[in-house]
Amino acid sequence: MKTTTGTPIPRLLALLMLLTSISAFAYDFQVDGLCYNIISNRKGLKIVEVTYLDYVNGNPNYVNGVVEIPSEVTYDDNTYNVVRIGSNAFNNCSALTSITIPNSVTTIEKEAFINCDQITSVTIPNSVTSIGRYSFLGCTSLTSVIIPNSVTTIEEYAFSRSGLTSVTIPNSVTTIEWSTFERCSSLASVTIPNSVTTIGRCAFEDCNALTSITIANSVTNIEAYAFRGSGLTSVTIPNSVTTIEPQVFYYCDHLETIEVQCEIPPFCHDAFSEHHYTNATLYIPRGTIDAYKAHLSWQDFANIVEKDFSGIGTIGAEEESVVRVSVENGTVTVTGLEPMQPITVCDIQGRTVYTGSEHRIGDLASGMYILRAGDKALKFTI
Repeated sequence: MKTTTGTPIPRLLALLMLLTSISAFAYDFQVDGLCYNIISNRKGLKIVEVTYLDYVNGNPNYVNGVVEIPSEVTYDDNTYNVVRIGSNAFNNCSALTSITIPNSVTTIEKEAFINCDQITSVTIPNSVTSIGRYSFLGCTSLTSVIIPNSVTTIEEYAFSRSGLTSVTIPNSVTTIEWSTFERCSSLASVTIPNSVTTIGRCAFEDCNALTSITIANSVTNIEAYAFRGSGLTSVTIPNSVTTIEPQVFYYCDHLETIEVQCEIPPFCHDAFSEHHYTNATLYIPRGTIDAYKAHLSWQDFANIVEKDFSGIGTIGAEEESVVRVSVENGTVTVTGLEPMQPITVCDIQGRTVYTGSEHRIGDLASGMYILRAGDKALKFTI
């Protein structure tokens, strides 16, 4: 029987050490202080991503100051398009203050700018479709960001624990993922578009400066802990919501006004605390008080008040004799306005169905609508 010797082991160790030293560098080349990985080197498809210098012990490429990423870069007689900000590309670059991303980039990968705590400005172009998880987590000096309509995905914790004071979510996004804005303690203003259907778990947890929010009339599900520990004093829940998961509003100690626009009481299990049941006022649509008082999810509120949620002030008696809306065979006719006076018609969800100066409008579906003309507003039904 042949005896195994120890000779191959040192050789194996030497080979492993060599491989480790080679793979310690995460980049293929450097240009002007930035590192790049080649994604494709094929003719007609030469593309790269921005990456970090070295992954040993998690060390990134420590760039600083104002950085403008080029849309293309030339190396070794090849010109590459820059299409991606790679994972950890600027991880912990604490001296980075501003970053400009070119229109060639489509993806910001996970942890791309994590803990860049001095970055104050980010320009995200309308070529970007995806913002990866943890990408701006811990960017405590980042107070505002414009997310373009090209973005369809904002992943978990993307802006968590950042310094954002306001954010507008584009109408290309359908889900606010888990903890996307969690612990953004300065976040005071949020615009949620009508494209969003789900507000994810812990999405706005511990957002202390967030005192009020209007949830878009497309949201059907508010997941657990979504607003737990936030500074909300009022909240409006649209009639599209069917489910409110546990502890959504726990520890919202200043929440006093809860408006639920749902004609059918939504399922709501343990979303509110005892403090809310005793001290907050629950506003519900007119004619639904019996349904809410009989519903296990809502019957514990001590203060329930019916309200008209149309948001439309009624036209006064004198004006009402002048401005009229009539409907015949599906055609709406508005009278009592100046000729060619601009009008806007919205459905009850707030979506504009007509705007212009014609006072005869056809092809509207059956339902309730709101007519606006100058400072006047009037509800009508087809």
